[in-house]
Amino acid sequence: MVGETSLSSWCGRAATSFDLREGVIDRLQSLIGFDGAFFATVDPVSLLYTSAVRRDMPAEASPAFIRTELGEPDVNQLRYLAGAPSPVGWLDAATQGRRGRSVRYREAMRPFGLGDELRVALRADGVCWGLLCLHREERGPAFTAHDADVLGRLSAYGAEGLRRTLVAEHAVHDWDPDGPGVVVVGPGHDVESATPAGSRWLAEVAELDAPALGGLPTVVRAVLDRLRRQAGEDGRLPRARVRTRSGRWLVVHASVLDGAPTSGRAALVIEPAAPATLFPIVVAAYGLTAREVEVARRALAGLARKTIAAELRLSLHTVNDHLKAIFDKVGVNSAGQLRARVFQDQQGTGAAGATPGRAR
Repeated sequence: MVGETSLSSWCGRAATSFDLREGVIDRLQSLIGFDGAFFATVDPVSLLYTSAVRRDMPAEASPAFIRTELGEPDVNQLRYLAGAPSPVGWLDAATQGRRGRSVRYREAMRPFGLGDELRVALRADGVCWGLLCLHREERGPAFTAHDADVLGRLSAYGAEGLRRTLVAEHAVHDWDPDGPGVVVVGPGHDVESATPAGSRWLAEVAELDAPALGGLPTVVRAVLDRLRRQAGEDGRLPRARVRTRSGRWLVVHASVLDGAPTSGRAALVIEPAAPATLFPIVVAAYGLTAREVEVARRALAGLARKTIAAELRLSLHTVNDHLKAIFDKVGVNSAGQLRARVFQDQQGTGAAGATPGRAR
């Protein structure tokens, strides 16, 4: 119980996402023994990985891990756990002890000496902010139902911590308007060419992985693997919004080259996030309700309170109540301050020295 208290306390005070994840892994070791860990942040809309902290995991396992996560249906994939009744997935329980039934086990775990896996989707208010995976060696003991229960109890603290740290720090204020960068990636995930801005942004997102990966960063691999999986299926292009260590928000997206997804060549675009693109993830991080999001979207567009009330068919009193709740969650006192907090401060274009608000 002392260990659980220490972990929950840490999730409430860690300064950054990286500090949070490193500390959670440290504290979990005494509660649930494991031989390796993978702790990723995700874009809560696309559920694509945006960064990863790894502990005692083979670097060469990462490409296979990401590929199988986004590939054919398999047990305990994030896209299922993000909305499942329980956020916890246990490999041996899901396969009835026949691990070979899992594609992820066959391609990303067994070849690297990994056996049982315990994972949890980190969800807060129905929104998924990350994925934590614990691994045992193939020759070691499996996880237990008690281990799964402990991880499930602690998952809410981790989710709240990830959501809080996403908006706890302001972006740097020396914004360099490089604009979009383009990187051409070959079928083997090799960089064929890049614009100067593309090389710069690629280096910045590479800093999100700890330890650093050889080759492409986690978020780029996730976007490309989703592209190669889905291109030609529904016409939508994958994208992930990611906050760098400098505090800048970037969008990573890709499209196929040579006219067909089977060519394996892709154009990767990394660019500063526009306000409209940033809005959903930032307001979700502040824990706004669905109705508060509707009110906030209109307030950020500069609409008067009476106009907001008319559009949403609410009383002016109700709109005022919603705005008061929004201001309290974001830590501001006016619509102008709300605009600065959601857009300017998060993008590094606000006034230097601004005081961070309270995340819910």
